[in-house]
Formats: sequence, structure tokens, C-alpha cells
Amino acid sequence: MAQPGVAHFVRISSQLDLSFILNQITNHLTYRPVVIVYQKQERAKQTGLDLLAAMKIPVMFLCDEKDFFNRAWYFLFRKITGFQKKRILRFLNENNIGILHFHFGNDAGMFLPVIHHSGYPSVVSFYGDDCTGFPKKYFGLGLYWLRLRVFSKATRIFAMSPEMKKSLTVLGCPEKKITVHYFGAETTRFQGLSRSYTTSPVSARLLIIANLVEKKGHLFLFHALKLLSEKGTAGFYLTVIGSGVLEPGLKAFARDNGLDGNIRFIRRVDYLSDDFVRLYRDSDIFILPSITGKKGEKEGIPGVLAEAMATGLPVISTFHAGIPSVIENGKTGILVHEWDIPELLQALESLIVDPSKREMLGKAGQKFAVDTLDIASKEKELEDLYSEIQNG
Repeated sequence: MAQPGVAHFVRISSQLDLSFILNQITNHLTYRPVVIVYQKQERAKQTGLDLLAAMKIPVMFLCDEKDFFNRAWYFLFRKITGFQKKRILRFLNENNIGILHFHFGNDAGMFLPVIHHSGYPSVVSFYGDDCTGFPKKYFGLGLYWLRLRVFSKATRIFAMSPEMKKSLTVLGCPEKKITVHYFGAETTRFQGLSRSYTTSPVSARLLIIANLVEKKGHLFLFHALKLLSEKGTAGFYLTVIGSGVLEPGLKAFARDNGLDGNIRFIRRVDYLSDDFVRLYRDSDIFILPSITGKKGEKEGIPGVLAEAMATGLPVISTFHAGIPSVIENGKTGILVHEWDIPELLQALESLIVDPSKREMLGKAGQKFAVDTLDIASKEKELEDLYSEIQNG
């Protein structure tokens, strides 16, 4: 009997570099994936596309950066053309697809003609800003877009946490359509790293991996590090992995506050490369102090938290969005309140000076991540949901 087929939809090819999307596609157990990409980008490195090609997963591109007609159509109407719809329907039929999976709620609406005409059941995964920031965009038309093109048309909506489910319900999504499903992380790839929790506090190695955007909380962290330095703890070193619009401002803050010797910026490290794994192995504390953006943008559940926990790193994060559903404060990590700089400072100090606390939180977080957040168990859960949806 042939494997059932699932079609994954993304708007741009760089979204396939996001581990939380790529992992769902490449770790299927019984379902056979294909991928539909609206716009192919020309980039020197496209990790996701390279992996899909190596795994011989079929990928269809609807247009590229030079296709001005289709891009103009999307700009004007925010949906695919009739010709693109026919191409997709043929591709789905040729690959014996049984269910459609759209990634990012704000992007799902552009594929409305496929949802409407294919007859296949569909699921839409929300990840954070698509249900917090996007509904307020375009003078509120973002919310209208979600209600008209996504909530009313999709068979099922996936929320990453109970908190996100509540947010979607407030936006007008029928509660009966929403299922809480966290996508998981490849925790087994990060197990078995040699780790010492007895590093001297005068050389504490801190790590944050995140795009340099407001909701990731870099500036919040930098303010706490400024206080840490002023109190005489000069021997800490933070490695910042990521790029984004805040990079110049963050570098200026570090320079102006005497932190440029304590902070190094690395724009990109290939996911799951030796250098990437080495960063986790060689660090003492992982920090992701997520905050709510000025326009209401929130996280979902950042996958790097599960990865860091799986390596045995003690983690510090915030009481933000779905994060408390994967970190129990004081048991599997430390959570602080958004923008509470003294509280974040205290959390940092408590881990820097106490190796036994680092070890306790690191090992407890590792056990929780491996036991409950691994992609294999979450992928089985995902495919059970697919089957339930298909069987009506």
C-alpha cells in the first residue's frame, strides 16, 4: 500500500531553512512529503532546499525573484493566480496527496484558491507573530484576512501552546478547529555532548541564538549584562548568533557601555554543522529573554530552547507566550518577567556562581526535552492528527 502524501506550503524558499519547518518535512514517519514554494530566492546557501534535494523530496516553485508578473499579482491581490492554482492541483494529483499543510497563518491565505478548489483537508500551523503582530497590520486588515481566508477555510488550525490557542480564539478562530501541537526539536542530535558544570565563574560562557529582532530580547539581556559588568563580574563572555535589523544598535550599545570585549557577534552558523553543535557544547548558560514587541508581536515556542535543553545547558528565558509550557521555573530552567532587568541579573548571577545549580537545571531540562519534546514523538503525533483529519 502506497504511503499517504502530504503537501507542505511555504511562501518563500528561505522559510525552509527554519528548523521548525524543515524538521517537520524531513522527519515524516509514514507520510510521504512534497513541498510547494511560492517564490524561490537566489541565495548562495539554501540549507533547506539542499537537504530536500538530497532526500529526493519533490519541490515545486511557482515563481522566482525575476518573475515580475506573478509577484505583481501577489502584491495587488495577495493570492496566487489561476494558472498557478492549476499547476498546484496537477502537482497534488500526480503525487497522490491526501492532506495540505500550510506554514504560517498569514501566508496560508495566499493559497486560498487551492484550499477552496482542491477538496483536500487542510491544516495551518501558526508560529507566533502570525497571530500576534499580523492581525494588527494594514489598519486591522490582517485580522480580516485571517478570518476570511484562513479560519473559515482551513479544516484544522495548529497552535503551538495553550496560550496561543487562547489568542487564536480571541481573534475569532472557532475553538473546535484549534488543536494544540508543538512541532518538537531534534533533541537526540544534541545528546551525548561532553559537558562540565564546574567552569570557573570568572569565565562564564553565555550563548544566545536568535534573529536580531525586538521580540528576541537582546537589548533586555544587554542591559542586564551592563549591570553585571558594573558589579565587577567582568569575566563573562556572550556569543550572539544571528543577524537582523537590530545589529547596528546592539553593537553600538555594547561599545558605548564597555561591553564590546565581553560580547562577540556571529551573523550565521549553519544549522546542525559541527560549529553549531560546538557552540552548545562549549557554553555554560543559554539565554533567550523573549519579550512582547511594541506592535504586540510574540514568540511561539522557540526551538532553540528545546535544543539547548537537550544538550544539558541550563536555560534562562521569560514568562512569555508558550515558553512556560516547556520550561518549569526553578526545575527545568529559570524564567523571569519581561523587561525585569534586576530579575534577569539575579538569574544570571545565580547560575554563574553556582555550578551545582547549573548542573541541576541542565540535567533536569535535558531529561524533559528528550522525553517530551523530541521530533520523533512529535512527528508521530502530527501524523496521527493528519490521519484523524483525513478520516473526518
